Amino acid sequence: MNEIEIANLALVLIGGEQITSLTDGSTEAQLMNSFFYPSLETLLQEHPWNFALKRAALALSVDTPVYDYAYAYVIPSDCLRIIDFDGSENGYEYKVEQGLVLTNCESCKITYIENIRDMNKLSPMFRQALIAYLGAELAPYLTNTAAYAQGASQQFVSYMRKAKVANARESHLNQDTDGSWLTVRK
Repeated sequence: MNEIEIANLALVLIGGEQITSLTDGSTEAQLMNSFFYPSLETLLQEHPWNFALKRAALALSVDTPVYDYAYAYVIPSDCLRIIDFDGSENGYEYKVEQGLVLTNCESCKITYIENIRDMNKLSPMFRQALIAYLGAELAPYLTNTAAYAQGASQQFVSYMRKAKVANARESHLNQDTDGSWLTVRK
């Protein structure tokens, strides 16, 4: 599925005219061009989606912090939000400023949310949420009926909830046990 297919499903949801590209000159295309990627980034940044997680060992910046921290590391250009900092379990703090991770840790590994541009990387449930979100965002501009925006908003909430549940089911973390009653009875 590509951007145009997603855009057209959102337009169909609110009774809009379909488009051939994000720049085809129609009102729908102009609005979709303005809303598509900011909406996608908003939804990606909102939750630690498994399909959008990416790991990186960051490069040291040539700029060093003036105070409080010893090191600055360059955040990848496709990073929307840092989810995990590898040094935190060792007591290291970090701060994000102006595209840099500031820390006293001598190396910097992060897990972050990638700014995805390949629509095939999105989970099917997330795509449905994006379609409904775009419909809700564009409905006030393309329809004279509040019912379209309300219907798309309700679908968005439902799909988003389902997408988060599906996302949670994709991971399993082993819990450390201390020999308590949880491990004694098998």
